[in-house]
Amino acid sequence: MNDFELNTNQSNILLNLIYCYKEYNIISHVQQFIQEQTSLPIKLRFKSASIDKFFRSILNGIELFFKLNQNFLSLCSHDRSILLQCAMGNAGSFIAALLLREVPFIHHPDITKSIENNLINLTKHLTNEISHDHIFVKLGIAMFIFSTTNCASYTNIGLDYLENIKDILQIQDIYAEIAWRYLIYKYDYTQAVICFINFIKSFFVINSTIIEIQQSEQHKRMVENLNQQIMISR
Repeated sequence: MNDFELNTNQSNILLNLIYCYKEYNIISHVQQFIQEQTSLPIKLRFKSASIDKFFRSILNGIELFFKLNQNFLSLCSHDRSILLQCAMGNAGSFIAALLLREVPFIHHPDITKSIENNLINLTKHLTNEISHDHIFVKLGIAMFIFSTTNCASYTNIGLDYLENIKDILQIQDIYAEIAWRYLIYKYDYTQAVICFINFIKSFFVINSTIIEIQQSEQHKRMVENLNQQIMISR
């Protein structure tokens, strides 16, 4: 971590973020699902109910991702619950798209038959917009997760529902600084600026894509079920 010229706290935050992604381990989950389905008789493979259940499990796994994040755990339980509800519909889609890109899940011919065409096209669009610099993208998603605008823009939850907005924004600033230091380390100043600008541009494209994805009936069912689980567990 010394090559990144981070202080001890920043180094620990970056290591924790990488650990969260590693523990989430969606790739092996996807591979296991495909293996299980292909072992079934042809007529029973990749049915809509199985696909819905699989995607719910992916989004449900994102809750574990947050619960391993030390910055998330540092917030009060009330704000954690709100951020988690907001993240399931937007940042959750972002994380899932990033990791699903690592395996040819949405290109599997049997799977595409059981998913709404619009949802498939939007998911492909989403994965194409994400940078291939995984460390920077993970830091970018962290900035997205701790953005209070998510609550105002994507849900019916207003900013006044959050108890400690200042704490959340401070966490976002920490990830933004680490991301900038990483870019300066890996690229020259000009390229670092270009990377950040491209991320912001893709951020707006991805936001629009996520909003469209959220209109999908399949996506609505999955997120509604998960939000109910979150409320019950509070």
